[in-house]
Amino acid sequence: VDKYPDRPGSYYYLGYSLHHSEGDLPRARFYLEKSIKVFHDKYTKRPRKTDPWGWLDHALLELEQVLAEMDLYEEQIKILDDYNDLLTYEFGRPVPMLQAIYAWPLMKLGREKEARDRLNAVKAYTDEPTRTTYLNSKGALEMETDHPKACYEAFEELVQTVRSRGWRMTCTYLRNAGEAAATVGKFDEAEKQYLGAT
Repeated sequence: VDKYPDRPGSYYYLGYSLHHSEGDLPRARFYLEKSIKVFHDKYTKRPRKTDPWGWLDHALLELEQVLAEMDLYEEQIKILDDYNDLLTYEFGRPVPMLQAIYAWPLMKLGREKEARDRLNAVKAYTDEPTRTTYLNSKGALEMETDHPKACYEAFEELVQTVRSRGWRMTCTYLRNAGEAAATVGKFDEAEKQYLGAT
């Protein structure tokens, strides 16, 4: 940052490090917002294909995650809107996986119908990022809205789909599946999923 104060990447890396290495969410937010501002000042909000718009892409996605961890869901939705606008501009269409990400803040704000509408819009996609985000978000939504059987089914499908297709398994998928299994009284299965997660 001291050496290259005019580069968005400087602030992005500092924000990323504060988020993942330090867990300092307010300072991470500050530097990620600074990265976005520096980018906009230098390249505008509508970067050309030749501009290094990947820095803006990274900073927006990272900031969206930081805001979610801070429970700032209205702000998270605003950043998702900005990110959606950028990707739609760059690729000529909305990115399906991103639509599923909206479900979490909408759910947390009690906007269940909007969350379900976002998920329903991408439920037919079968690519790894969209399908895993869809199933994980659907399971969380069903858990939050007190539908334990539907929650269990979503997380069970998530784990089985990831395994059968050789996709990247995360501890989050297994932990969520374990919690859902325990909720419906499948304690042996819950233990197995929790052990897999650890």
